[in-house]
Amino acid sequence: MNDSPFTPEEIEEASRYQIVIQWSEEDQLFLVSLPEFGGVRSHGRTIAEAAERGVELAAEWIDSLRTLGEPVPVPAALAVAS
Repeated sequence: MNDSPFTPEEIEEASRYQIVIQWSEEDQLFLVSLPEFGGVRSHGRTIAEAAERGVELAAEWIDSLRTLGEPVPVPAALAVAS
């Protein structure tokens, strides 16, 4: 994320959130959504680009929520099957 306006620490924090990546046949793009942030969406031409955009989108939301004095969602815990 060379051109990211966020610090490495902000990117590392944003990387803790779930991102869901799915192929869209209709759009011919990989769609990415962020469940902890209400399912906001973005896209990328490749899986790597979609993942990068997902992390940056999470960082944008974290920054915006903090600026507005709103609570930042807690990253969802990974469910482990027993």
